[in-house]
Amino acid sequence: MSEINKLPTRRYAHPFDRPIKIEGNTETHGVDASPDAIGGCYGMGWREAFRCHKTGEIYSVHCSDGVNHSKSSHSDRDFRWMEEMRERIVNGTRCQSSKPIMLSSREWAVMLNFGFSDWLDLLPGEEYKTVGDSNRHLDEGQIGTIRSVPVVVDPKISDKLPPVGNFSSAKIEELFPQRSRATSTPAHEASKFGGVFADAFARARTAS
Repeated sequence: MSEINKLPTRRYAHPFDRPIKIEGNTETHGVDASPDAIGGCYGMGWREAFRCHKTGEIYSVHCSDGVNHSKSSHSDRDFRWMEEMRERIVNGTRCQSSKPIMLSSREWAVMLNFGFSDWLDLLPGEEYKTVGDSNRHLDEGQIGTIRSVPVVVDPKISDKLPPVGNFSSAKIEELFPQRSRATSTPAHEASKFGGVFADAFARARTAS
């Protein structure tokens, strides 16, 4: 049995719970069984692992994609909110004048559920891979660059993201004030990037 199948389960992940890599993320299985379906099933299922932002518990969420129905790791309402926050984070960090560009842990947790191709400078070969490859999964420190400017995750800084489910408008400068980098935050060199972790099925929901 893979490690992910030994974890406690939840129906949905919270937007601020951090997606993590764990043994078994790439395993798939058939769902919506039917003798009329090619291969015996109309869909495919898999599990995704998350770390709770409140308790630190690591748990799994069952996801699926198929002809008749699909299920994401997040509720439809939460995922719509996450998509809106992602757009704000992309816009805010791309116009931020301070160096380095700082992200809170909550902002980074949201961004880890999406691709980086229109936000961070891509790592070699990254356009052919899925979310979370190489050292993009650092908890803090430099996770990439935007136009060669370092992007650093600092768990000590706060953000102005609205409550989950709240789509109220806010000015970009209010969401992303000029932040000073904490002296205790380590900045990892971009040259340390280099792992590979292809997980096509675990991110299939973004295409559904």
